[in-house]
Amino acid sequence: MYTFEFRFYPLTFQEPQLGEFVEVMHSFILTLVKDGQILEMYQNSVKLSTHIAYRVIAPKSEALIEELYSNRALEYKNEIIKLSKSDIECVLIGENCDVADSCECESSPYYVLSGDRNEVTSPVMCGKCQKSVPLYEMPKTYQDDDYYDIFCWQGLYEAFDRQFMNGKGERHAYRMLNSLQSPHTIEGRRICKFLEDKTGKPFFYFLFKYYRKNKSTCPSCGADWVNKSEDFAYGYVCHKCRLVSEDIV
Repeated sequence: MYTFEFRFYPLTFQEPQLGEFVEVMHSFILTLVKDGQILEMYQNSVKLSTHIAYRVIAPKSEALIEELYSNRALEYKNEIIKLSKSDIECVLIGENCDVADSCECESSPYYVLSGDRNEVTSPVMCGKCQKSVPLYEMPKTYQDDDYYDIFCWQGLYEAFDRQFMNGKGERHAYRMLNSLQSPHTIEGRRICKFLEDKTGKPFFYFLFKYYRKNKSTCPSCGADWVNKSEDFAYGYVCHKCRLVSEDIV
């Protein structure tokens, strides 16, 4: 992960012009979040005498090159420039020590959708290095526009996980994360199917398990899914149903 600093130069720091500038600036940053180019957490903005400094964390050092900007991000950038004394600067500060590194593999044999990770990282995991894959490297999943459905799925996963760990509504939360019939699991597997069709790579869904060990047969098709291959870093793998799981206890 890498820390960048955007430097914005508004024409004036007087209201109401500054308020208009800040609104467009935040829309620009939010678009980069939705496009998977920066992380939602750890954003920090500071108003200085000549400019506004806005620090963000991106998954890779090349994540913020303009060639990767969506049309919407470019539109907001152009609006900002119209309200600025000079162009936006984007400065690489250095590697970030607080967030786990992203996948740097040139290619992956398979991917896994798993919410069981640090909440600031992508829920798409590389099957080769087991690190998170930046979403901007994946096909857009929500109306070919952004990753809204993945962010919603991830946010619900984190909410269910907190609910389960806190012991309030524990059974409901566990069902949402463990049952193949839960709306949350169904949506997650739909996302996997969509991404597999788009990327041509196997896309597995991580099925949460806690109270007891997994059975030796896949909960979906009933076939043996105990992993015997070193190619998969999971204890249970069903290639037919595109499911993986681990024993926690």
